[in-house]
Amino acid sequence: MFDSSPKSNLIILNDHFKSRNGSEKIFYKIIKGNKSCQNSFVLLHDLGDYHFYQNNLINFLLSYFKQDINIGLMDYKGHGLSSGPRGHAADLKEFVDDLFFFLDSIFSKMILPGQKYFIFAPGLSGLCLLRLLQTKEEYLLSKIQGIIFINPMIKPKISPPFLIRRLTKKWVKNFGKLRCSLPNKFEIESDIAMVATLSSDPLVLSSISLSLMNAILKESELIRKSSFFYDGLTLFMLSGDDVISDSEITKVLHKGMRKKYSTLFFYKEMKHDILNSKNSSLALKDLENWFEKNGCHGYKTNH
Repeated sequence: MFDSSPKSNLIILNDHFKSRNGSEKIFYKIIKGNKSCQNSFVLLHDLGDYHFYQNNLINFLLSYFKQDINIGLMDYKGHGLSSGPRGHAADLKEFVDDLFFFLDSIFSKMILPGQKYFIFAPGLSGLCLLRLLQTKEEYLLSKIQGIIFINPMIKPKISPPFLIRRLTKKWVKNFGKLRCSLPNKFEIESDIAMVATLSSDPLVLSSISLSLMNAILKESELIRKSSFFYDGLTLFMLSGDDVISDSEITKVLHKGMRKKYSTLFFYKEMKHDILNSKNSSLALKDLENWFEKNGCHGYKTNH
């Protein structure tokens, strides 16, 4: 866990807001450092997990910026401490709309007026953010200092059998809530201690609905077919041993970005969850160097 003791001078806020597409309560957490914090970050979670699994990254950021930092986290509906059917959504728009509300109506009001922020977007969140950028790019360019994509689900490797997908699409009310297993934790995480934690955590999903899986596959296909171009600062952190996302397709998206603003780090031996892996120190050191290169100066850590 990160240090939230009184001596740390951190202010922790846990709250909920009503989903933009339903009555579900969406959980969010705000971590506020010094009153005049110059560095702000939004840390999003991946498919099946929730904000708790950002603690390794939180500790790194608090150490690197000496608590001169604001951090925002949220759980998508049906994930973590948010309400709603576990791992289910009829459309990815449900996640995207809640994400935009959190960024625009909550987090932006918690930081200094006009201050920009970085977003960490792993897996599912990378896909949601790309979807949001297609409709809100100009607005987000004025708010976001940089985006860190971590194995975004631009082309998922997980998919139900073709026949089941067809049945779900045709009779969504009948089959949409049937479950589709997610890959075994040993396949997505190389740290055995983290695997044990994930396996015993009742808030971590082992399956999602076929409706949500179809929504992910549909949106990822739309992203791949669109002539997508983002003119902001981006970092792509990709794994070679990823059973969730196809890194080779993501590399194609990266090539379409302006080289001046976009960087790619590729970790051939790492699995999907880069920043929670047993070799995360290498990735965190790369993050330090990337921050320094882009004028976001902190203090060297022991990673």
